[in-house]
Amino acid sequence: MKDIPTTCVAAVYSEIEPEPQLKDIEKFMRDHGAEPALDFSSEDLESKVESIICELRNVLKDSLLEGEMEMFLNSVMSLILVVPEDKINRPILNFSEAIVNANLPEKYGPMKIRVLTNLIYVIPEHANTDKYRILIDLIKCARNHRCINAVSVGISQVKMWVKEWKVSTEQVQELYRNMHEAYAAIGDSTNALQLLLELLGTYTKETASKARTDAFKYDYLQTKFL
Repeated sequence: MKDIPTTCVAAVYSEIEPEPQLKDIEKFMRDHGAEPALDFSSEDLESKVESIICELRNVLKDSLLEGEMEMFLNSVMSLILVVPEDKINRPILNFSEAIVNANLPEKYGPMKIRVLTNLIYVIPEHANTDKYRILIDLIKCARNHRCINAVSVGISQVKMWVKEWKVSTEQVQELYRNMHEAYAAIGDSTNALQLLLELLGTYTKETASKARTDAFKYDYLQTKFL
């Protein structure tokens, strides 16, 4: 599998203070379908950010152009980064999940992937954030929107990340399965087979009995495409 070089990650940090930024985000959301449930009455920033993320489902619609939506999501991301590091994990993961779950046409996939890629890179280094879950969400977006080729990181970078993040074998297997499905969704049999080989390579003699389903997929693809 040819590794895809990492592209430059767009800056999402904003020089605007949180309060003016909150007002801009609130106005944008109310102008684009946010429900009255959007609540900024709390004094703490974390609660306001959670309210924004909860209402994303009513704003992320195809009435917004991809570029406009990407700018909005990057603005929300920059606000999340102001949340104290000891409280940032939940809003980050909820934000990532909201992007995956946004019911949007296929053409919005590359935009979703860019935002989630940015998110992985801009999380504060010392924040106790589960970056693995964001990567899984990113690959699910690529699978659901049939745009795995828009992902700017390849298998070499993924392997570096799972090692750095101390990801369990079961999580690596989940990741490789999702990557395999993303390539299969666009008919890329070469990379789909490569990911299955990577997946089968995670099993040991002790766990070989659990590899049956994955091995069957590999045999099927070999028969169909090779």
